[in-house]
Amino acid sequence: MKRKVPFIYFACLLLIASTAFAQRGLFDTEKPPPPRPVSMIGAFGGVNLAFISVDPNEGLDLRMRPRPIAGVAWLLPLGNPKNQLQLELAYVGKGVENIFGDTTETIALDYLCVSPMLHLNVGKQPGFFLRAGPEVGWLFQSKLTVDTTGEQSNIDTDELYSNLDVGLKVGAGFNLRLTRRLHSQVNVTYSIGLVDILTGKNTGDVFYVTRGLQIHAGFFIPLRMKEKQ
Repeated sequence: MKRKVPFIYFACLLLIASTAFAQRGLFDTEKPPPPRPVSMIGAFGGVNLAFISVDPNEGLDLRMRPRPIAGVAWLLPLGNPKNQLQLELAYVGKGVENIFGDTTETIALDYLCVSPMLHLNVGKQPGFFLRAGPEVGWLFQSKLTVDTTGEQSNIDTDELYSNLDVGLKVGAGFNLRLTRRLHSQVNVTYSIGLVDILTGKNTGDVFYVTRGLQIHAGFFIPLRMKEKQ
C-alpha cells in the first residue's frame, strides 16, 4: 500500500497541472486570428522612366527619360483580407528624348495624377501583391528643350498638348511592417497611355501616347490599431 502512495500523489499532481495549463490555454494549438486589415495613409517618391510612343515614328531616335514621381496615398481594406484599394494623388513627370545628329530635343510634361489602384495580396500573409488600375492626369506644365552642341533653348509648348491624359497601370509591390505603427511599401508599375496627348493643332496625323515604368517606395502609418478579437 505504501508503494502505491507516491504513484497516487504523482497522478494527482499531473491532473492538477494539466487542468491549470488547459484553463490558461497553454495546450491550445489553434493559432491566434490574424490582425484585422486597417486603413493607412502615407507618402511615396521615386522615378518614372518615361517614354512617349510616336506614330508614325518616321525614323525618330526616341529614348527613355527619367522623371520624378512623388505623392500621397490612402490604403483601404475591402472586406476580403486579400483585396485592398490604394488611392494615389501624385506629381508624375513624363516625357521623352529625341536625338538627331548633334541635337537633342527633350520633352518634359508635368502631370497631377489620380490613380485608384486595386491590390491583390499573393499568399496567406500580407506582403507581396499585384496591382492594377486607371490613371488620370492633368497637365499643368510642358516644355521643349533643344540642346545643340551645348547651346540650350527652351520652348513653351502648352498649346501643343492636351490638358488630359488617361492611362492604365499594372504592376506589383511589397508591403513590409517595420514597427507596429510604421509600414513601408515598394512598387514597380508600368503605365500605358490610352489617348493621344496632342491637341490636334498643326500636328497632322501624328499621335503621341505616354508610357512609363514607375518605381517608387513609401512609408505608411495605420489610422487605427484595433485587432480582431
